[in-house]
Amino acid sequence: MTEATNQELETYLKELLDKELQAAQTYLLRSVKARHLGLTKLAAKYAEEAAVERRHSELIAKRMCENGLPLETQDGEWEIASPRQYPENWPLGNNPVSIQVWHWFAMDEVVEQAGISRLDEMINCAEDLEGSSDDDSDDVIDKPTIMMVEKIWKREAEHITWAQRQMQLMTTLGPENYLATLV
Repeated sequence: MTEATNQELETYLKELLDKELQAAQTYLLRSVKARHLGLTKLAAKYAEEAAVERRHSELIAKRMCENGLPLETQDGEWEIASPRQYPENWPLGNNPVSIQVWHWFAMDEVVEQAGISRLDEMINCAEDLEGSSDDDSDDVIDKPTIMMVEKIWKREAEHITWAQRQMQLMTTLGPENYLATLV
């Protein structure tokens, strides 16, 4: 493993800020759409997720300011795989609402997993940098930054588990019965 640099860590922080801001916007829009579709419980869940992502953005911005970094996002390019395909024997039919909701969950899983991969890289970079720094250096990394990233990692993993559980419930209950639980 190569030794991390402050510039690399700054890039990770900018990418992470960008990702969290994008996630907050995405979840806010999904909340509005779910409410419009009459899926009030799903709307509330996505509104909660949007608030969590905004809090993550605030934490990252605060750490960047405390470390004297410019407060700007990175135009991060996330390599996103295609979402999980619909179950083979699941009768989706032509219900556009169930198709839309399944797609949201599948994309949540993919996007959050990509985020966790980047967070893993950032944690490795931070630990690498921390291990190579002198006490009198002005490195970006410090224990609160590592703790913040680990907290975000944990929350992203929880969201993946939630999305996977929703797809499992939708498959088990069938789309109409599942959607009825969200009203």
